Amino acid sequence: MLDVLIGINLIIIGIIDIKTYRISNLSILILVFLGITNGYVFNLYAGVLRNIYGLFLGLLIFLPFYLIKVMGAGDVKLFAAVGCINGPEYLINSILNISII
Repeated sequence: MLDVLIGINLIIIGIIDIKTYRISNLSILILVFLGITNGYVFNLYAGVLRNIYGLFLGLLIFLPFYLIKVMGAGDVKLFAAVGCINGPEYLINSILNISII
């Protein structure tokens, strides 16, 4: 059920981003909340820590691109939220899949 909510939220974010070139902070917070909840449901506190680590790893990877003005802040936040959802071990695969689409 959480995967469906995450997928719907990602589709909505994609549509809004294409139309307005903006990603709202509320949408990102919902994704982070769903990612942390997903980690807790499946692995309790170890899952929460893993997903928070994925959040910070996604932020750390893409923050330099924002600082040199290659990406927008919304894109950086979105990749950090994707890291929170999937965890650090699947972050690179998720980034490559998103980049292809």
